[in-house]
Amino acid sequence: MKFSVDALESVDAALAKIYMEASDPEAVTAASDWIELQLKSNPLSKVTSVDDLYFMRRDPLVVLCEINEPKRVVKIVEVHRVDPES
Repeated sequence: MKFSVDALESVDAALAKIYMEASDPEAVTAASDWIELQLKSNPLSKVTSVDDLYFMRRDPLVVLCEINEPKRVVKIVEVHRVDPES
C-alpha cells in the first residue's frame, strides 16, 4: 500500500536547521531519506502511536506524523534531532 508523504513548512525549516547545525549532516540526510521511504509503504505497520499522532525514529531524527489511511497520506508535523543514546 503506497502513501504520499508531505511535511509542514515548519518541518522543512526545522530539518534544514538540524542539517546545517549537524556535525554529521550525512547521517541527518540518511535518516530523513530512510524515514520518508518507510512512511511511503504501509506506514501504520512501522510507526508507534502517541495520542493522536504517530512517531518514527531513525537516529539522529524522530518525526511525528498524522496518517490518513483512506486518503493514503502521511503528513509529517514535527521533526527533532535526538541523542542516539536516549
